[in-house]
Amino acid sequence: MTRPFTTRVDGRPLWLLFAVVFPLIVWAPAYDSFHEPKWFFLMAWTGLLLAIACWNGVSIRQPRIPLDTPILACLAATLFAWRWRAPDWDVTLALWLRLPLGYLVFRLLIASFGSRTREESVRQAGHLLGAFAVGGALVGALAILQDWGIFRWGAEPVSDWRFHLSSTLGNPNEVGGYLVYLLPVVLARWWASGASRFARIAWAGVGMIFLYALTTVFTVGAWLGLFVMLPLAAAFFPTGGELRPWRRAAAAYSISAGLFVLLRALLSESLASASRILIFTVGASALLALVAFAVRSKVQRGITLAALGALLFVWGTLLLPWGIPNHPEGLVREALDSPRWKGGFGARRFIWRTTGLMVKDHPLRGIGYGRYYNLHNLYQGEVYRQRDHPHDRPSVGLVPQAHSDPLQILAETGALGMLTFAWLVASAIWLGIRRPHGHSPPLAAHSPMVWAAWTCLLLILFHSLVDFPLRQPQPSFLAIGCLAILSATRARGSAPAAPMRFGQRLLTGILAAGLVSAGSVGLRDQQRLKFGFEEYRRGLSAAEPARASASLSLAAEALDSIRYPLLETHDALLYRASVALAQNDLETALVQLRMAGNYRHGIALFDGWEEYGRLARDPRVTLGAVEGKLLYNPCWAGYLEEAARLNRLLGRHEDAARLTERAERFRVPEKPMP
Repeated sequence: MTRPFTTRVDGRPLWLLFAVVFPLIVWAPAYDSFHEPKWFFLMAWTGLLLAIACWNGVSIRQPRIPLDTPILACLAATLFAWRWRAPDWDVTLALWLRLPLGYLVFRLLIASFGSRTREESVRQAGHLLGAFAVGGALVGALAILQDWGIFRWGAEPVSDWRFHLSSTLGNPNEVGGYLVYLLPVVLARWWASGASRFARIAWAGVGMIFLYALTTVFTVGAWLGLFVMLPLAAAFFPTGGELRPWRRAAAAYSISAGLFVLLRALLSESLASASRILIFTVGASALLALVAFAVRSKVQRGITLAALGALLFVWGTLLLPWGIPNHPEGLVREALDSPRWKGGFGARRFIWRTTGLMVKDHPLRGIGYGRYYNLHNLYQGEVYRQRDHPHDRPSVGLVPQAHSDPLQILAETGALGMLTFAWLVASAIWLGIRRPHGHSPPLAAHSPMVWAAWTCLLLILFHSLVDFPLRQPQPSFLAIGCLAILSATRARGSAPAAPMRFGQRLLTGILAAGLVSAGSVGLRDQQRLKFGFEEYRRGLSAAEPARASASLSLAAEALDSIRYPLLETHDALLYRASVALAQNDLETALVQLRMAGNYRHGIALFDGWEEYGRLARDPRVTLGAVEGKLLYNPCWAGYLEEAARLNRLLGRHEDAARLTERAERFRVPEKPMP
């Protein structure tokens, strides 16, 4: 074995810095400015921290922990489901490699924040969770600034106010979800015994930012997780034992039910007739329940009453029509007038039905890890065929996720992957409930910070039932951090980590360099993809032929230089085909279109084939493109009419008549003007 170098480097400050900065990363030059750059930065940062572990000569393989076995089983099951012979194998492999990357982050965090004493591990856990909460507060503050129009990413019109509130996460639902997951950290910091007055005031300010931003982004699904899971976790909150867990949970659930009914009443169309009675009744019951909780526990009455008072104040200010400048009619009225925010569950039901067909066709091994995005549109067409009735739009669009992480895991990895995932989830939940030693309290009740980590994990898992937080970079990193905290604080103490052997250090150094290089290449190619797309757009809009030719040449050069198997590889190939078509280079366009067909099924692919057929003056190619679109929606009149026209052009009059008849059947009547 080799001895560590003389000067050790403490990696914990770098992890704390990353926990604050990670959700704030927005890289404008990248094609996807909000999500993919975070994954590549995480990859490069992990390589840097792994290099530090290599320098210190401390192995990250020790100590062995209960979660190792289910995590490794999940990795094996997802790798078994991966389709190495599929045409998109390189992109799906790049997606799968994010899973062992997460496990590597998990082990590094345990090595960095674990300690020989549980008290020290808990203290380090508090630092890490505090860093996460500070980052969340900055995300929420930026959303508030966007709500007041002080800062916005763009001036494009949106369907309702929420879609200006993407903060640094790209979507208001992601903002709401991330803040909800971190709210237990703020509560634990605020309620923690022994906290100074200044600390409580500071965390109260952070809590107000969270409440304001959460109310403004109006993420009902995220709030539902708070209403259900936070009261359940309250049974394990460490209060010293003066109040039995079931009474704690009952008090918390009474508050939760009251606030949920209040919110439901506000969002009801019958607000004018019933709101006053409901608001008074629910508010009074919630206050009484919270007072009872405060009286029977060590928590100071003023603090607990202030928590509910702050929530009711923020809700009352933003939801009701008080005439504030940015929401003069109140968020309730704006939500009721918006068709967009209320349509999410209907779209989810359609997506879940589509995903169910994948499970039916591939129950054991799944469709292959990472292939959901590529295959969804084909199964969407099957749902349309089964419905067999008109639609007012040709497609629901590209659907990268099933909006339910467990359902997508079942679809992509089959029964084996789902069983291993359920094993991991059950092990993680049990880790917080079980008693580590004899008659000691459950691990989640050991300290407010451990409770906060366990509750964060519960909220992420609950939200994953109806959304996809485990497919997003910042909730995934937070979940890994919470798992590491629970694992590091499980034992009373642990033996010091074994030093690295020479071969292990060499392999660790190579892996660290590979992660940094891969993250850098991925960021570079994300930038080249966006640059190529923008130059292509400039070439199409340029008035001078010379400038148009120069822009198209730059676009072709940038797109040809992409080497990393990006999630958007399909887009890169389509843009390259579009550049070739604009340059009248049909041979290159043909090659690129054929390659793009290996990666993702979508309307844009057949739009490219349709343009190729038009330029090549080959109606058979154009007809094939329209028939390809009919795979995605065989019940939309627009595609059927175009297919009928092309069949008539080719002299196939019987087919044209059949398609015309079908188009008439599926024509959607025009809505009368108001």
